[in-house]
Amino acid sequence: MGIFDKLFNSDKPIENQTIIQNEEWEFYSYEYEDNNKTFKALIEFDLLHSKELSHKILQNGLRLILFINPNFCSDNGLPFKDVALELLMLQKNLIKNISSDSRFVAKMSYGYIVELVFQTNNVKQLKDELDNVELNEIIIKSEIRTYKKWRYFDERIKPNEIYQQKINERKKIEQLYKSGVNKEDIVELLHTFQGNKENLEIISEPLIEDEGFELDSIEGNKMILIQKTKLEVELLTELNLKIKYFSREIGIEYKGWELKK
Repeated sequence: MGIFDKLFNSDKPIENQTIIQNEEWEFYSYEYEDNNKTFKALIEFDLLHSKELSHKILQNGLRLILFINPNFCSDNGLPFKDVALELLMLQKNLIKNISSDSRFVAKMSYGYIVELVFQTNNVKQLKDELDNVELNEIIIKSEIRTYKKWRYFDERIKPNEIYQQKINERKKIEQLYKSGVNKEDIVELLHTFQGNKENLEIISEPLIEDEGFELDSIEGNKMILIQKTKLEVELLTELNLKIKYFSREIGIEYKGWELKK
């Protein structure tokens, strides 16, 4: 097959080209309850593959599940910092020795467990490459599980609208901290809405009366409300998702917020 055949043959899957890990990654976290105890989950994932509408390569999945001794974890189920660093070194050594047509696409830490998630074209070879984790006082058990296509990644790892909102809020807030905003400051945020005036008034009422927003301006089909608040990821995520859903229901567009200069 010539070079032009390779470039223009759309039926041929994109080749992996032995890239074991893409550089662009993101993360999100959440809390969950188990046996009347609050745990935290930390999800790290390949950003490029999370944006794909359909996955063209590496149509088999594999999870390397490491069971961590609870004595080496915090009350929230995540490994202590020094233990996490030791596990990271193990992860790097495992990835360094992979020669199969595979890619490391996610890492999940939760409930005394750390999972390394891979997509591969060669399940058997990847199993052999990962099936040499040495058990010790920290890692008390390891297990390999496989799945078809990208199902586990798409259903359990890829962020839904809620977690994507949380990622967006965190990144905006981090940028403001870097620009000099203090974490304890009460700041003024400008929330912008676009739609017909009647619907703009409908959404402004509960935000002003219940959430303490103030009207900055309303001109034509554009309205700006002011919110005085601390820059807290959880708080802004929950509130702005409600605003987004309500806006969508009544047919207006919520443009998001920015810091008032």
